[in-house]
Order: sequence, then structure tokens, then C-alpha cells
Amino acid sequence: MVVAYSTKYHYVYCPEGVQSRYELLVFNGDNPFLPITDFYHDCKGRISSSSALSYSQTILPFFTWLDQHSNYQGKCVQWSDPPEAIRVAIEDYLMNEMACKVKEKDTFRFVNLTQKSPNTVNRFLSSMKSFYKSMIYLRHYPFYNP
Repeated sequence: MVVAYSTKYHYVYCPEGVQSRYELLVFNGDNPFLPITDFYHDCKGRISSSSALSYSQTILPFFTWLDQHSNYQGKCVQWSDPPEAIRVAIEDYLMNEMACKVKEKDTFRFVNLTQKSPNTVNRFLSSMKSFYKSMIYLRHYPFYNP
């Protein structure tokens, strides 16, 4: 039973009676996508199941966008790329897909909402931060906080 689609990335719950260490599986098209699957299960150990699901659902469109529209130095960005590429991709996503204004000051970037920005910007940023913290903790991402 498919529960949610975000163009390319979607998730399904493990069917009853099937033995698996995963209660929820994320797919990239027809292929299992373990980074978000592992992220969901890592979050579930720290926060409620509904919050873990909300965080996972929030990042699914970003991963689809990353595969289809991201660009860093002429190449498509992968979730596992170095922090510089991830930062550029997230900034581009915020500006182009979420209609935010991003301004740089010293070593920080400020995200300013516009009238067109959705209410989910803060949830998106929290979800991405949590995703990379999980990937670092699970040793799936070898770099320090992007």
C-alpha cells in the first residue's frame, strides 16, 4: 500500500506479516532509498512517530528536486556531496521552490520569508538539519554539519 508520493520519492509501510527491521520504507522510483528510511527510524527513536513521519515527508520533495534541478559547479548535487554543494542546493531550493529570500552576512545566511513563501519553511530547515545529524550519527555522511 503506497501512502505518499512526492513525484519520484515515496514511502510505504511494511505489510503486516512481513518480517523487516523497517516499519516504513522509502523508495526512489522503484528502488529502495535507505538514507531517508534510516533517517525515519533514527528519528523515531528520539521523537514521536508522527513527527518523524512529518520530517520525512517534508524532505521528500527536496530529494526529487535535487535529482532533477540541482546544480553545483555544473553537476547535479547528490545528498552525500560535500557540505558546500549541499548548502548551495538548499539555498537554491529555498529561493526557487519555496520563494524565500536568502541573504548572506559574515559567515551566516539569513532566510527571509516572502508573501509567496509557504508556512513549511521552518519545518523544511529543521527536517534537513535533523536529516544530516542522523546521517552523521549513523555514519552515512562523512562530513561535518553541512
